[in-house]
Amino acid sequence: MQKPVFPTIDRQCRPPAPGWPRSRAPLNLVWHHVFPFALLCDIWNALVLGAAQSQEADAFLALRRYMAVCGRELGDIDRWADRARRGNLTVAEADMLASRAVWQPWNIVEGPAAHLRSDDFGDDYIDRFTHGITRAEYQRMLTIEGIFNSVSGLPLGPNPPLPSLRRIGEAFQLARPSLAPVLQPIFFRPGMWVQGPDARWKKRRSGEQFIPG
Repeated sequence: MQKPVFPTIDRQCRPPAPGWPRSRAPLNLVWHHVFPFALLCDIWNALVLGAAQSQEADAFLALRRYMAVCGRELGDIDRWADRARRGNLTVAEADMLASRAVWQPWNIVEGPAAHLRSDDFGDDYIDRFTHGITRAEYQRMLTIEGIFNSVSGLPLGPNPPLPSLRRIGEAFQLARPSLAPVLQPIFFRPGMWVQGPDARWKKRRSGEQFIPG
């Protein structure tokens, strides 16, 4: 009998990012997560394991609601969510779902590499931008921050409690109208950044300032 293959993620083995085009700039650019990568991993693992371990419909619903903001190209979300909770996946399919789970375009901003930044929060805290973005992008930042405030601090782990799964599912369901339509990350814009006297970059923080778009 084939061993179940679940699309869980090891924090130390970050899934590869999608093949988004790179901006041209005279510095090393990387993809930054707005909602922290580490917490996304914990949430995704809790949803997959919770749905696999629980007979409660709400556990499956929470997983489905999260997957609904992981890219419209997935197609039949119910089918993928059901296969994910059963571990009925090939290794390639599990890798694909894991990648989508933590590389949603609505959550990504292209900017200077971590070693070139003086304000990189790493994988554990929200990295919200306010300057040099459109009003729609700013509203997206507020939506992401709302999710973060709603779900950070929830007990998760390998045996996540059902109330935590419900809370996560509800937070992403409320955010879906704002997040699901987004198809591309925010690409590098020099106006979003400022270079300090140490030649390192940081987010421009001179108040909220929007560009057309």
